[in-house]
Amino acid sequence: MCVVNIKENRSVKKQGLLALIKIMVALFSMTGAVIAEPTPSLLMSIQLVEPPHALAPNVIPILNQSALANSSFYFNVKPFVTLRQTDICYWITNLSASTDHKTTGIVGHVVSATGLPTGVVQTSSSIGDCYPMLDLPSRSSCRLHFHVNPAAYNPSPGGDAPLVMLQVLWKWGTHYKRNGGANIHASPSVGMERMTNALAPIMVSPKIIVTPIEQDGLRYDSAISSIVGVPTRMGDYPFIISAVNGSLASAPEIFTINAKPNPHDTPIFKLHHRMASAMPEREYQLNLMALIETIPSVALSNQIRFRIENHREHPVWLSVDDENPTLLHGLVPPNEGGEIKHVTLIATSNTGGDSEPWTIDIPVAFDPEKKPKIQKGVVLHGNA
Repeated sequence: MCVVNIKENRSVKKQGLLALIKIMVALFSMTGAVIAEPTPSLLMSIQLVEPPHALAPNVIPILNQSALANSSFYFNVKPFVTLRQTDICYWITNLSASTDHKTTGIVGHVVSATGLPTGVVQTSSSIGDCYPMLDLPSRSSCRLHFHVNPAAYNPSPGGDAPLVMLQVLWKWGTHYKRNGGANIHASPSVGMERMTNALAPIMVSPKIIVTPIEQDGLRYDSAISSIVGVPTRMGDYPFIISAVNGSLASAPEIFTINAKPNPHDTPIFKLHHRMASAMPEREYQLNLMALIETIPSVALSNQIRFRIENHREHPVWLSVDDENPTLLHGLVPPNEGGEIKHVTLIATSNTGGDSEPWTIDIPVAFDPEKKPKIQKGVVLHGNA
């Protein structure tokens, strides 16, 4: 990475633009016969300032993603892990042109590059940078400054290797001429053809680290840089994503996947079911799974649980068992024979969420052993 001064030399650019305007006016206004003017010999040397160092990785914040519980999920995190942008610079020195005619003078020059890899652009935002238009007045050296975007970098743009082109605006007599097209790439002393070689060691994919690597059906597959799987429950799945590139590490980012209820797994109560009667002073038990329609996608690992809707009227002696949430039970009081008890239930699955509330009616029968009996052979005494 080259060290650059980002402060612009506005006065130099302003003087250059003013000079350029004057020269362009002269180019269009001056007339006269041109006779066998000499062609300048262009000279230039180029050297890589400093090979770029390893780039720090960066994790772009990821918006929370939604998933359906008990349904396949896939999310590729690789596009959100990048390398920070960098610069690569070359010193261009010995910028000059010579002729055998004493009236020839160099007014300005253009130093630019063509055939750059994708993701590499020439910039001139700092003092000392080569100006890709017309640099006035002419300088003997400048810095060829490139900005590299690792996310867009492609070393094979489909053209030739990068070429440094030098063009000069020179004066012969009263006329201004532009000459250029020097293929400096062919010179053994030039390092521009090694741009891709210089960038290759740092243009590597950083290693992605996801913590935890697996939770409740979702896991990070490093082979495809993606979080995949089937969520086995509803709710939030937070993952911490970071990246390392050698000794450099990114700041961690929290990425959350929210698994929403899968409507295919939501329990549904049967419309009709004959309820067994309860008996006073006896334990009443009801297998609540007998009230639920069969759900093929709901397996033992996706246990259905029940709860009583406490905001509605229900007998206080009935409850759902703590250890077996599919069992409704309770001891029937002795004085409730002949009544019908109403209980509103809600069924929940791990992946389907809550059912609609459903009210069942439990009849409480009379205890036949406690019905009044008339004894035979009893003689009644008294006055009629």
